Amino acid sequence: PGPDAQHEKEGERRGGKAFRIRLRPVRFPESHSLRLVLAMEVRVAELPGANGLPPLWKPGIRAFYRRSLEAFRPAYAKPGLRGLQFGDEINVFHQPLLTARTYLDLRQDAAALGAYRDWLARRVGSIQELNRQFGAGYTSFDEVPWRVPLHPYTPELARTDAAAEREESWAGAQTWGFADTVEQVRTISRVQNEFRVWFYGHWLAEYAKLAKEIIGPVPVFVCSAAIGGEADQYLALHRWALREGVDGLIRNHYGHGGEEERYALASLARWMASVQQESGGTKHLWANEIGYVHPRVTDDEWAAKEASERGSGASFGSQWAFPSRESLREMLLLLSRYGYRGFNRFLMNPSAPRAVREVEWMADLRKEIVPYVAAARPAGRVPEEPAPPGMGLGFPMQNTALGGPFQPRNHRQDADATPARAAKATPPAAQQLGVPMKVGPAQIVDYVDPTYGAKIRQLRKDDGHEHNFYYYRDPWNADGSRMLAIQSDLEQKNWRVCLYDGEGVFLKELFPIEKYDWRLCWDRNDPNLLYTWKGSDLFRFRVSDGEAELLKSFAPLGLKPNGPSCNQAGDRILVITSDNVFRSYRLPEMDEERTFKINVPEGCFVGWDKPHYIGYRNYIDTAYRGADPSQQAIVVHDDTGAVVHKFDAMGGGGHYDFSPDGKLAYFKLPTGGRGAPETPFEIHIVNLDGSGDRVLFRVPRRQAHFHNLHLSWPSRVNDWFVAGFFPSTPSSSGQTRYEPPFDEILLIRLDGTTQYLARTGTVYSAPAGRGKAGDMFWAQTLPSPSADGQRICFNSNRSGTIDLHILFLDATGN
Repeated sequence: PGPDAQHEKEGERRGGKAFRIRLRPVRFPESHSLRLVLAMEVRVAELPGANGLPPLWKPGIRAFYRRSLEAFRPAYAKPGLRGLQFGDEINVFHQPLLTARTYLDLRQDAAALGAYRDWLARRVGSIQELNRQFGAGYTSFDEVPWRVPLHPYTPELARTDAAAEREESWAGAQTWGFADTVEQVRTISRVQNEFRVWFYGHWLAEYAKLAKEIIGPVPVFVCSAAIGGEADQYLALHRWALREGVDGLIRNHYGHGGEEERYALASLARWMASVQQESGGTKHLWANEIGYVHPRVTDDEWAAKEASERGSGASFGSQWAFPSRESLREMLLLLSRYGYRGFNRFLMNPSAPRAVREVEWMADLRKEIVPYVAAARPAGRVPEEPAPPGMGLGFPMQNTALGGPFQPRNHRQDADATPARAAKATPPAAQQLGVPMKVGPAQIVDYVDPTYGAKIRQLRKDDGHEHNFYYYRDPWNADGSRMLAIQSDLEQKNWRVCLYDGEGVFLKELFPIEKYDWRLCWDRNDPNLLYTWKGSDLFRFRVSDGEAELLKSFAPLGLKPNGPSCNQAGDRILVITSDNVFRSYRLPEMDEERTFKINVPEGCFVGWDKPHYIGYRNYIDTAYRGADPSQQAIVVHDDTGAVVHKFDAMGGGGHYDFSPDGKLAYFKLPTGGRGAPETPFEIHIVNLDGSGDRVLFRVPRRQAHFHNLHLSWPSRVNDWFVAGFFPSTPSSSGQTRYEPPFDEILLIRLDGTTQYLARTGTVYSAPAGRGKAGDMFWAQTLPSPSADGQRICFNSNRSGTIDLHILFLDATGN
């Protein structure tokens, strides 16, 4: 407006200021499609982040919202209304007190400040505990202030580069009277951020209740943008809103189905499962906007290409358009697989040619997608409430998530239950011999372990058994996007090697073990390749198309290979041939052969399918055992045959593991009883040269209520590993109440701290002979962490048959 703009008055008008603006004439090339938009920065107490919210708790804003709902009610309160969306793409992110550029100021807001103090009292319990955390000396919660950032008065704390958002920039910062230490300032910052998120989430739920009161009992959604990464990072506000009454989440999605998207969708699915468990009810998941983003092409580049091909104006309605019906179909199926139960296609210009075509595709795909979504609901499960049918271009919402409604099944084992009581599970009718097994998807059952709180996914399939590979054969591929497992019938025959995605969704059968051996290994670099063998031949197998390539034949030597494994770098492969010779080759050329044989003491033997590269350098694990326990040993060689170290009188039975930086984790079973001196059960860590042996975990003999255990180390994590316990029978353990270790997965850190992650619920059985019907050898937990340690697959027969399970962790092992 320039200098002609005049200030009209100083008085407040609904909390703001009024301006009169005069505009000078401006000549434009065209005018029929122009709109005048006036914008000015208005600073109010709002939620920093995408599309911030106003202070919803203020009576004036609440009254305005009520009046708006009442005005809209005659138009919207109709039988066809299927739901209400609150806001558009509301998200919140962490706002550090010392580096935030915008911050919520509640110092003069009596209502919000009072709510903060009440929340603090509930959170910490006592003013003494608050003083300890904050480094303060308050006599009551009424004295606790709301802190705001010190900058711009201290500019050095508000750096302008991208690193300012990272708390590393707190290093060396001054506290300026906030507290005694920077760590206490960090605590205040974190606590205020938690309150901010809860407070807005709580008020979103209150507004949802108000909407239902005025408009009617329809689902109310809160919306998120299509943000990647961990859902907990950008859906913190939504968690509280859903926990306190909002019916569901709308998360828009744009992409092409790549790995990064699948990671984000998997995190979203886990988030939905967790929220449903916390809220105690079903929550809906919907996409109000879906669109196609071309890989390695920016939106502007794609729009320019569209404009050049179709003329000006058409690209505006074609941006994010799907290039084909099949690409749209794949996206809808992908989102359905990860829990989405309703879709709209947001179209900026519905009359654009590509938009018109998409409308036709959506209508045509409806008949395929709706049954797919409906089939995801477990048979016999009735939704807790009627699912509203779809409208417009959408599909019906089902009150399901993660392939089915999230409800912890009736497999709960109380911490106080005796093992005998916990083991009694009535198998379903499908768990009977003679019922044919069909290779294919399992029913996905998500639950939270009632004893230790872990998030677990069960792949339940009652017409057969499903389990992972032995503890030293990693089921996870190089990037964790795929997982292998065995499916068999109830007699543990007809084994099939099957492929799942990284979240446990069945993809396809790869082969029966009559065609290729199941004792295989993944390539350590290429997530699409694995190595297996049959007869005299070693194969490279592509999981994407199921094609096997002959890598090397040992038939000319009259030999057969066994148990391939790859070194840490992934550039060499090892096999042990039937003449007991260790043979390794450079990949992919299969040249630079290295061979050696080991010396096994008389009276000892080696399980020739067990030696393998340990995942550290070119080192190989070999072990032998015999009738005399003192003769057994673990011998670590490099692949030239040179001995790295010999660990005498230990490990001949296996069940130990190695770290990616060269340490051995092993255990010592308890001894004694019947008058003999007792020794405890211990788990040790030792360097590969034999130095630095120390105990990380110890329990007395009377507390060791397990029959067996296996140790397993993530291939790219140095500071922790897991132990999976297989329980003894209640009669042999003498246990009358639950006491660990029994059937748990235990995380052990090298600093000596331990954490029980979950009870597996698996049950010991001793049938008449291995391989017979009912043999539960594969019910051993055999935990196998993914390379990054964020997922652990394990076995359990908690539901009657052996099922594969996935336990979800974060990057720190929690």
